[in-house]
Amino acid sequence: MKSLLAVAIIILSLPLIGCQVSQHKQTSDKDKSSISEPIHKGVYFWGHEVSSYQPCGEGLTYWVTATPASDELNQLSLTLSEARNAPYQPIYIEAEIHSIDRNSHPAFSDGFAADYDAIIEISNVYMKLTELPSSCELK
Repeated sequence: MKSLLAVAIIILSLPLIGCQVSQHKQTSDKDKSSISEPIHKGVYFWGHEVSSYQPCGEGLTYWVTATPASDELNQLSLTLSEARNAPYQPIYIEAEIHSIDRNSHPAFSDGFAADYDAIIEISNVYMKLTELPSSCELK
């Protein structure tokens, strides 16, 4: 009788175990797809006539177009500038960044962006720090 009860419990619990494995697999697949773009590490600057990003360890500087992610960084930069009584406060970021084609953006040929190596947009910010880590050197 006890063995029949044990078999019944095992049979009834198999669908529940299958659901748990299936849910875990779905979460795992979702996590993988959310990190499809490489994460870029660098420093963001914002202020009067400046909206730029410089990757750690590189000598290039990019003009940053306006996006909701850069708007949040602008607000943080403004807050830091007011607190430190100095403009153009650096913000270390780890973010998803996309290049903008030079020919498709009018600011690249005329305006402040023309003085930069390229134009980018920041679509997602995964980390932002108000102090630069020693691992991020600017050239």
